[in-house]
Amino acid sequence: GCVFFSTASSMLPYCEISIPPAAKRSRRQLQGSFPERAMLGFGTLELSGSECYSAVRAALEAGVRHIDTAQSYQNAEEVSRAVRDSKVPRSEIYLATKLSSIDLSEEKAYAELEAELDRLGSNSYADLCYLHFPSQDSLAPWRALERLHERGR
Repeated sequence: GCVFFSTASSMLPYCEISIPPAAKRSRRQLQGSFPERAMLGFGTLELSGSECYSAVRAALEAGVRHIDTAQSYQNAEEVSRAVRDSKVPRSEIYLATKLSSIDLSEEKAYAELEAELDRLGSNSYADLCYLHFPSQDSLAPWRALERLHERGR
């Protein structure tokens, strides 16, 4: 697990994560033309600021290669910075994010998704972007996802 505490010298959160060796190798090729993806993921719900940054860095250093965030978590900048500052090449990291807002027009959903992707940074991108809370009114946000995909975002 992940334990957070502040050290007397730095007052920054510290996170130590131990990943079993078999889990580090747990990758699976998805059906079709989808890329291989890590089966063990690290979620960033309720993490923010230096705590989020430290936790994501520790997860990557421990061998985790699937990082999960969402628009509603409001931590894309910290996730992006941790990914960028890690010694792990971005091409080896599977980054997922979600549109959390509901009942949006296609244009509003597109704008919110684009803003979230921009917060992930210029050297970052999402390998998976999806609707956090799909509903009967999800067609417009879905079309926004399709437009972003067509643009290579």
